[in-house]
Amino acid sequence: MKNIKHAILYALKIWLSYFLLFSGSMAWLNDRLIPLGGLDFFNSVLRGISQVIFINNPVSGLLIIIVITVHYPYLGVMGLIGCCMTTFLAIRSGFSITDIRNGIYGFGGALIGFALSALAVNFSEERYYYIVFIMLVCLLSYFNIVIIKRLGFWFSNKTRLPFFTLPYNFSVFFLIVLLLMLYPDFIKGGSLHFNDGDHISPTEIIEATFITFGQVFFVGGVDSSILLFFITVIFSPVSAICAVLGAAIFVLIALFVGFDNALILSGVIGYNVVLTALVVGAVVHLFSIKSVLISIAAAIWSAMVSLGLASVLVPLGLPVLTLPFCVATISFLFVLWKFYPDLLIYTPYKYSSPEENIYSSRYV
Repeated sequence: MKNIKHAILYALKIWLSYFLLFSGSMAWLNDRLIPLGGLDFFNSVLRGISQVIFINNPVSGLLIIIVITVHYPYLGVMGLIGCCMTTFLAIRSGFSITDIRNGIYGFGGALIGFALSALAVNFSEERYYYIVFIMLVCLLSYFNIVIIKRLGFWFSNKTRLPFFTLPYNFSVFFLIVLLLMLYPDFIKGGSLHFNDGDHISPTEIIEATFITFGQVFFVGGVDSSILLFFITVIFSPVSAICAVLGAAIFVLIALFVGFDNALILSGVIGYNVVLTALVVGAVVHLFSIKSVLISIAAAIWSAMVSLGLASVLVPLGLPVLTLPFCVATISFLFVLWKFYPDLLIYTPYKYSSPEENIYSSRYV
C-alpha cells in the first residue's frame, strides 16, 4: 500500500509539473492580475464556467465554453451572459473578493443561462423571445445573488453545510411558475414509461454515461459530451473519475428499476448523481479509496432521490434542474458530518484542485 501511495504521488507530481502553468487552480494567475480589474474579471468569469463541474481553472473554462458554443451557439452565449452577470453583481454586492476571483458565484449565473436557453426552445417559433430570455437571464442572475445574500449565507453559517446551487433552482423555478401563469400551455406534462420492455444496448449505455456527464452543462450530444469529459480529464483527472463513476451508477440503477429509457439516454436526470459523486468524493473531502467508496454510497442515494423527484416533476412537465443534487448531497453530508465526522479527511485548501490537495497533504 505504501508503494502505491508513493506511485500515485509521483504521478501527481509529474502531472502538476507537466502542466505547471495551466494545471490545477492556476493560483499564480490570480496573484499576477489586479484584483477585479478588466483581465481579472474575464479570469473570474472563465473560472465560473469551469466551476459548474467544480474545477477552478480559467483555461478549462475557456475550452468548455468554446466546445459548448461551437456545438450549441445559443446555449454557450446564454451561459456566458449569465456568468458575467452574477460575477458583476457579486462584485457590486460586496461579496468576498477571493470567492469572486475563484468563480464561486459565476457558475450559478452560467447555469441560469444554460437553463433558460433550454426553456426558450418552447418559444422557438417566436424569434424575438430569445432576446426576452437573454433579458431574463440578467434578471434571474440578480435574483440568484439576492437569494445567496439573504438566505445562502445564513444557511451556511447556521448549518455549516454548503448551499450549492439552491439559489439557481429557486430562481429558475420562480420563472417557470411565472411563465405558466402567463402562458398556461408553456409546459405540457407527460407520462413516464416504466418497464416498457425496450432494451438498451451496451453501446447505448456507454453513450448514456457520457451524455449524462455532458448534461451537467445542458449538453445532450455524444460528441460534445465526450469533448467536455476529456477537458475534465486533462485539468482534473480525479474529478473525471468521480464524475464518470456517478454517471455510470445512475444509468445502471435507472436500468435496474426499469426507469423510462428515453430519460436515461437523454441524461437529463442523471447529471445530478454526477455532481453528488464529485462533491463527496473529491471536492469537500480529500480524494482517497475511502472517499471513492463513500461517494458511491452518496451516488446511490442521489440516484434514488433523482428518480423520486423525476417521477413527480417530469409528469408535470417540469425540469428537475439540480434540485435532486442539492437535496441528496446536503442531506448526505449532514448525516456524514454529524455522525461520522472523522470518517474522511476534509480538503485543506478550498480553492485548490483535488490533485493539488492530494499532493500538498501527502495523502491518498
